[in-house]
Amino acid sequence: MVAPTAGGGDAWDALVAAALLGTERSPDVPVGGGAAAALVEAATAGADAPRRVLVAAAVLGAYVEAGRGAARATAAPPRLRGPDRPTCRVGAARVLARLLREERASALRPEWFARAARAGVRVPDELMPACLEHLRGVKDAAEADAVRTALGARGAWLAGQHPTWAGLFAPDGDPAAAWATGDRARRMAVLARRRRDDPAAARALVEGTLAQEEPDDREAIVAAFATGLSAADEPFLEARLDDRRKAVRTTAADLLARLPTSAFAGRMAARVPAHLVYEPARRGLLRTKPAVLTVTLAGAPDAAARRDGLEPSGDGKALGLEGLVHLVACAPLAAWAALGATSPREVLDAAARTDFAAELLRGFALATERQRDLAWAQALVALALDPPRDAKAATGGHGPAVVLAWLPPAERERLALAAGRAPRDVGDGWMRSFLLAGDGPWSEAFGRYVLEVAKAQAAAEPGDRPWGAFDPALERRLPPSLVEEAANGWPDLRNPFTTHPDGGAASFAALNAAYRAFRDRLDATLRQRAELHQELPT
Repeated sequence: MVAPTAGGGDAWDALVAAALLGTERSPDVPVGGGAAAALVEAATAGADAPRRVLVAAAVLGAYVEAGRGAARATAAPPRLRGPDRPTCRVGAARVLARLLREERASALRPEWFARAARAGVRVPDELMPACLEHLRGVKDAAEADAVRTALGARGAWLAGQHPTWAGLFAPDGDPAAAWATGDRARRMAVLARRRRDDPAAARALVEGTLAQEEPDDREAIVAAFATGLSAADEPFLEARLDDRRKAVRTTAADLLARLPTSAFAGRMAARVPAHLVYEPARRGLLRTKPAVLTVTLAGAPDAAARRDGLEPSGDGKALGLEGLVHLVACAPLAAWAALGATSPREVLDAAARTDFAAELLRGFALATERQRDLAWAQALVALALDPPRDAKAATGGHGPAVVLAWLPPAERERLALAAGRAPRDVGDGWMRSFLLAGDGPWSEAFGRYVLEVAKAQAAAEPGDRPWGAFDPALERRLPPSLVEEAANGWPDLRNPFTTHPDGGAASFAALNAAYRAFRDRLDATLRQRAELHQELPT
């Protein structure tokens, strides 16, 4: 017989369990209520239990693919109202279906959704359930926004009909009601949308309930203020410096440091002279005395400084090294000009010559990223490419990963080309940093340069598999117009194992196989991207 269950998801789980147990041990076939049960009953009248299981699986599977719970199938869903985007053309839908189906092509999914969002088209109806499932696993906020945009109003409507997808779109109704009654995913979606559309309304939405939130939720709420951040958020963030949870205080301090005119930034600037004494460069007729930066850790942070995140040393008698990083990272970069510095590079060179070079340069890189200062970013790159001879720490490790992602693409590529012309021990590491930075496609000129570097390194050091530094960046970022150049001109590998005859032949064969696999994968991906660009012009 057919046994109705509470809901579509419960029915499917119960049906799978019954099938695993076997129909002899579990003769009742569980299905959803309403229409699902009626369909199975009508189709299996007089049939044996195994047939009832197969029919029930077909019926419930159809409900799942349609994005609806079987128990609610008899209730009329709300009607979709208002205009929607036009459906993408057939070729673009074919590409998307392949990207959703083939896991090895999954890296191209963000590009499809981003191009569809820019082109003003939406996902076809039949692919919406799979795209909603994909959206559940997306962690990047920008990528998630592109998927939602490409799903359109119809996708948002469908998500609202299924409990698993209900939190993927912020509701269009009353935000205050959703904030008061929704689950965590729905509340965070509401907050993200309000911060994007009306930051002041978002702030008002959370101020009354923040004290009652769980610690992890308080941290996530404060972090959401990075979107639409302005001086109007300062009082809210300042109050968060008194939160019981350290992660909340740290997040608030990071955001306040992005407001160079905030009282927090002013307090940090006022503390700089107590621990960092700056003597500007002196230029004489015959020689120039370089700038000097003297670090003094003596003097434990007082209660006000600890509130602002300045950690003391282990014995509590001085400023700790992480406190030094925090101080430099949170002080406005303009404060150094007020101390007499004539350029960012002058300050960075002086920092590189101290015994605290690693901590100071890390702090300056964080400050540069937070304040989006292009002059300081350029100076950090120049320092790594041409450090002072008496630098006390490696300079190439500070700056690239922090500042490159937000630089304008043209400026990032210009700096990358400069890095490529630097000495090999610096240029190779920097090239990896530039390849991984940002999220947009390379220009054709830069893509051609990267190909040349990749081919040259493959010939020079095959034993180290140097092409690994360029994969998967080449696949994601190389313009598809260079597909033929990417397919040709790769050198044959020379055997790096000739001095080690034992196992050398097998090792070289494995190396060659990996090299061919890399080139085949690059060619296949670029051709897929070329088709994607053709079917989704923007």
